[in-house]
Amino acid sequence: RGHAEDSVSVLKGIRDRAHAAGIEVRYAAGCDLTCRNTEQLPAAITAARESDLVIAVFGEPQELSGEAASRAHLTLNGKQPEILEALAATGKPIALVIIGGRPLELGRLPDKLASILMAWYPGTEAGPAIADVLFGDYNPSGKLPVSWPRAIGQLPLYYNRLPTGRPTLPENRFTVKYIDEAISPLYPFGWGLSYSHFAYSDAAVIKAELGADDVLEASVTITNTSSRAGQEVAQLYIRDPVASRSRPLRQLKAFEKIPLDPGEAKRVTFRVPVRDLGFHLDDGTYLIEEGIIQVFVGSNSSAGLVGEAHITETIRIPFTDSRAGLSTPAAQ
Repeated sequence: RGHAEDSVSVLKGIRDRAHAAGIEVRYAAGCDLTCRNTEQLPAAITAARESDLVIAVFGEPQELSGEAASRAHLTLNGKQPEILEALAATGKPIALVIIGGRPLELGRLPDKLASILMAWYPGTEAGPAIADVLFGDYNPSGKLPVSWPRAIGQLPLYYNRLPTGRPTLPENRFTVKYIDEAISPLYPFGWGLSYSHFAYSDAAVIKAELGADDVLEASVTITNTSSRAGQEVAQLYIRDPVASRSRPLRQLKAFEKIPLDPGEAKRVTFRVPVRDLGFHLDDGTYLIEEGIIQVFVGSNSSAGLVGEAHITETIRIPFTDSRAGLSTPAAQ
C-alpha cells in the first residue's frame, strides 16, 4: 500500500519536468477535493489567462470510489464541470487529467478540451509518470479496458452485449436507440490514442473454410503515418451471427502491440484456433457450431468488418473431457 509521504504529486512531477525544460508553471487550486464551491475559481482563471496551456487535474477522491462508495451520479463531482467550463471559456487549450477508478460522465466537455488523459489511480509515482506523458517524453499506447459511457442512462454498457429483437433500420422509431443521446459509447472498449497516428489497410481473412483443427487467420497492414515512433495495439474481434443461442455482437479474440517507426508499415497476422470460437452450454458442454464467423480488425471494438470464415462442422466437447487433451473432436 502506498503512503502519502512516499508519493510524488502530479503538481511536483509537472513542476520538476517543466523546470528542466525552462518552463514556468503557475499553480492555482480551482477548488478543494470535494469541490463544493467555486471560491477559488477566480485565481485559477487568472492563472489560466496568463498561461499558454492549462493542465486541469480533476476526478474522484479516494473516498468517492471503491467499496462502500456507491454513487447515483457518475459526473465529475461537485463544481468540477463548472470550473472546467470556465477554464475552457478563457480560450486556452485544456489538457484534462482524470484521477479515478472508473469512467465518468463528461457531458459535452470533451468537445471543449484539447486532450484527456485517464490516469486511473496511478500510485506513488503518479507525478513523474503523468508528466512524462504530458511533456511527450513517453508516447502512450494504452487501451481502455471498459466502454466509456456518454451518459449514466446507458449503463450497463459493454462492447460484447447480445443483440436484441429490435429492427436495425435507422429511420425506424422502434429500433435500438435513445431519443436524446447516441447509443454508442463516448469512447469504445479498446480505445486509446498516442502521439503517433496509425493507418490500417488491406485487411483480409486468409482462409475461408475452416475445419475442427484449423486456425482462423486474418492479416492487416498497419502504417505509422506520423513523424514519431510509437506502438499500436491492433485488435481482432469476431461475431457468430447465427447460432443455437444468442451470441455477442463482438468478442475480442486476439490483439498484438506493434512498434513502428515513422513511415514504417508492418503486416500483422492474427491466429485464433477454431476451438476458441465456441461457447458453453448449460451442462458445461463446449460447442463450436458449423456456420459463418464474422471477423473485425482495427484499433478498438468499433473496428470494421474485414471478412468472414465458414466453420464446416459442429464440434461438441463434453464437460468431463479436457479441451486441450482431445486428439479427435466429436463432429456431427
